Amino acid sequence: MVLQLIIDTGADILGIYEVSSIVKIGGGSAFFTLGTVFTMGVLFVQFLPTNHWLKAAHIIATATLFLGLEYLFVQRSLVNYTH
Repeated sequence: MVLQLIIDTGADILGIYEVSSIVKIGGGSAFFTLGTVFTMGVLFVQFLPTNHWLKAAHIIATATLFLGLEYLFVQRSLVNYTH
């Protein structure tokens, strides 16, 4: 969650993208930070497998879910990339 706040705040300062939200924390939406990022972070840590190959698959699956969520945000104009 801290890393997400650092990245969103830095991207907002640099003007890379703009987040459309009523309530903001740093450069990102408070709803995204406290809802999606926190929930997926807890689920990621809670279900972390012990097998190395399953860990890799778990990381790929979580990254794919975040990428899909980012795609939905762009399609709904909640995130506007300026560069």
